[in-house]
Amino acid sequence: MKKIVILSLIISNYFIANSQNVGIGTLTPAGKLHIKGGADTSQLVIDANVVQSNTHPLIRLRNAAGTDILHIHSDDASNVFIGLGAGKFNNAAVGGTSNTFIGSAAGYYNIHGNDNTANGNAALYFNANGSNNTANGNAALHFNNFGDNNTASGYEALYSNASGDNNIAMGDQALFSNTLGVGNTATGSAALFSNTTASLNTANGNQSLYHNTTGVRNTSIGFNALFNNITGNFNTAVGGSALIYTTASDYNTALGYNAGSAYDNGYNNVFLGANVDVNGAGYYNVIAIGQGTICTASSQVTIGNGATNSYRAYANWSNISDGRFKKNVQDNVPGLDFITRLRPVTYNLNAIDLDVFLHKNNNITTQQNKEQSNQSDVANAAYNKALQEKENTTYTGFVAQDVEATAKQLGFKFSGVDAPKDANDVYGLRYAEFVVPLVKAVQEQQVNIERLTRQIEIASSAKMPATVVSEQQIIEELKKENETQKSFNNDLQKQIDQLKTLIKK
Repeated sequence: MKKIVILSLIISNYFIANSQNVGIGTLTPAGKLHIKGGADTSQLVIDANVVQSNTHPLIRLRNAAGTDILHIHSDDASNVFIGLGAGKFNNAAVGGTSNTFIGSAAGYYNIHGNDNTANGNAALYFNANGSNNTANGNAALHFNNFGDNNTASGYEALYSNASGDNNIAMGDQALFSNTLGVGNTATGSAALFSNTTASLNTANGNQSLYHNTTGVRNTSIGFNALFNNITGNFNTAVGGSALIYTTASDYNTALGYNAGSAYDNGYNNVFLGANVDVNGAGYYNVIAIGQGTICTASSQVTIGNGATNSYRAYANWSNISDGRFKKNVQDNVPGLDFITRLRPVTYNLNAIDLDVFLHKNNNITTQQNKEQSNQSDVANAAYNKALQEKENTTYTGFVAQDVEATAKQLGFKFSGVDAPKDANDVYGLRYAEFVVPLVKAVQEQQVNIERLTRQIEIASSAKMPATVVSEQQIIEELKKENETQKSFNNDLQKQIDQLKTLIKK
């Protein structure tokens, strides 16, 4: 009688109608299926009758219409596949081991690849042979086939990668177009978006190095940094919009917000400071240092801006001046004739107008101007105050155009004048260069002084005014002194010869 009761209890806990639950290991099931394991047994064991695959999953979930919506299966103890179509073609027998694919169609075509992790719809979808990849996000590493050691995190990150290795993409569509490039690092939405075959680039910031396709070994940090670079190599841009318009040049370095951002730059430029720039396209070999500093020609170094009023250091500037590397050396520097024609003046610099002139051609977008205006009101006020203080300072010097005209009158190619290279450039003077004609002038003065002194000596010995002593008289007197010196030298040589003879004896 007891056995019948027990059987009745067991049968009553099986599913009979929609309102009833099934309990295994419990007489009070809390759901349609309630499994309660014992202290020494597993909670759930499911044995497969055939080799598991996506067509014969261990667990199949369906919706109300009877359509499959989730499969859970594995073909090897090291593999885990969760999702409709996840790991569908994986073959552990030929190398597809230690893979974890979670998401609809994640790792769909994987066959030989191993040690991969895909988490997201269609992540690592076409991967057949690539290994050691990590894809986290919808369609991340979607087209990867042979690429190894890649890490993609974000919607469509490294989407097009086929066989590129050792890439890191963090952000939606980061390294989206990469196919063969290796060793790239992209962090930020659409960073290195257009990169296809280029390698060893680092982009950190939304849309950083966005248009790069084949340029290699570039480093960009900041929103839109090196945004338009396509084929340029070995560039470094740190700061929002730094080098944003440079497309195909090499060896540029920009550090600061908007640094080098106004034009498509040439090669070998250095921009250091916020808003430092040039005022024309294609400049090369420039160095601009300071906030808002503008270079106006190639191969130019500019330090400071229109408001700068002092340059300080603990040693003098040294110019390279090695005779081994000088040619066509000539003694043709004018002295007194040049120096006496110069016009020393005092003046006030129109610093505000000069600043406007230098920045008039900056190709900054309206949005960038708006951002800069909104974020820099205090800085702009301080800068404008410094410009005004500069205008109130009285300076001593020359006018470059005057110096240039004086040199031309004498046929003197004076390197002290830094003439404009084009209509956007300004005149400059290299005041250190004035030392050379000044030295020449002193030398010429010394010759004149010695001549006058000689005239006075001759006039004094002849008891006549120095003013009537002619050049010819001075020359004759010098000839006499020269003959006397020669005679003295001859006598001295004879004495030396006699001493040598005595020594030999």
